[in-house]
Amino acid sequence: MDQYLTVTALSRYIEHKFDHDPHLQQVYVKGELTSVKHHNSGNIYAQLKDQEGQNVININVFRNAKERIEFAPKDGDEVLILGRVNVYSPHSKYNIIVNQMSLSGEGILMQKLEALKKKFESLGYFDEKHKKPIPRLPEHIVVVTSSTGSVIQDINRTLSRRYPLVKVTLINTLVQGSKAAKQLVEHVKIADRLAADIVIVARGGGSMEDLWCFNDEQLAKTIFEMNTPVITAIGHETDQTLVDFVSDRTTSTPTAAAEVASKDKEEIFNYLKFCEDNFNYYMNQKLYQYNESVNNLTQHPFLKNPSALYEKKIMQRDEQETLLNNLIRDSIRQITAKYETSIEQINVSNLTRKIEQRKYLLYDMIEKRNNLVNSSVTFSKHQLKEQMITLHNVSPLKIIDRGFTLTEKGNQVVKDASMIKQDDHIKTTFRDGFVLSQVYEVNHNDKSK
Repeated sequence: MDQYLTVTALSRYIEHKFDHDPHLQQVYVKGELTSVKHHNSGNIYAQLKDQEGQNVININVFRNAKERIEFAPKDGDEVLILGRVNVYSPHSKYNIIVNQMSLSGEGILMQKLEALKKKFESLGYFDEKHKKPIPRLPEHIVVVTSSTGSVIQDINRTLSRRYPLVKVTLINTLVQGSKAAKQLVEHVKIADRLAADIVIVARGGGSMEDLWCFNDEQLAKTIFEMNTPVITAIGHETDQTLVDFVSDRTTSTPTAAAEVASKDKEEIFNYLKFCEDNFNYYMNQKLYQYNESVNNLTQHPFLKNPSALYEKKIMQRDEQETLLNNLIRDSIRQITAKYETSIEQINVSNLTRKIEQRKYLLYDMIEKRNNLVNSSVTFSKHQLKEQMITLHNVSPLKIIDRGFTLTEKGNQVVKDASMIKQDDHIKTTFRDGFVLSQVYEVNHNDKSK
């Protein structure tokens, strides 16, 4: 029985082998993190798997090693690990004690992108207050993209269907590769100088490495500083690049970008029809109101008998003048009576003096009377003149002086042909006279039927 080992003895032997194997003391392993758990103690426990997901190994990141990691590990991160293989003998399980961990491939790029986003956000490049409005009815759209591929075809097809009036200018450019970022910066500057209404920067889908040129700092700054509103459509719906955050509007696809940049022609036609209907309704209402006003004026008594206005005023003036003259005569009669009475009472010694006083008083009253009469007559003449001007301005005779005529049937003014029938007798007034006629024939326009 001595050849049989206990479980503990075997576990400790395996642990001893792992601890003293130089090849397992420093291993470089790459894989994808899964089942990541951040423990309250500050340690991280996770699993590392291959892309195929068939092989999995546990990893432990203790607090002292965690402080050297420049990112927060999470499920799905592609990582590069430097550590040693360790056996936990109580459970007979082996794992990797991590000394260093860094992102691999797209993980590194994602880390760089997050750093750039934080930098630009702190500078205010993402603030909504900097976003320029997209014109509703653009006349000229510049598209910065590759001349090959489906992107420009999708944009042209969408614009032709929705808004065929717009002018589209293509600026061919590289959209991936080491030289793409520099060329994109130059070409969006050219697009801005064309003074178009909208610039669309677009590219189809691809890996993060393929789209990386759209995360270029200089390109993002250039788009942010452009005077022309910019719409971006980079990659697929799940892709987000730095230029998407600084542009004035970002869309998921090139087709969506073209839809945002254009107004559907059917919507425009419907809006124009709505405006036309409103205009016609407004004009018809105004014409109806003006027609009613004209009809009301023609029925005014002063227009039917204009002389009644000034004849009444003349009579009022004459009455006032007669009343004033009577008042003056009565005053003179009373003064004369008082004068005659006074004559009898005065003695001869002061007769001459009192006569002179009364004479001056009489002259003064006569002067006041004359001034009062003249002032009243002047005021009445002024009032009559203003009323005559007002009456002349609204008189039909003024319209006749301009070459128009006034046609009457009996005591009614003829406004349209429907008021006259054959053999009627009518009176047509001209500027210098009138004509009496008998109707031979009546014709009606179509609009009056």
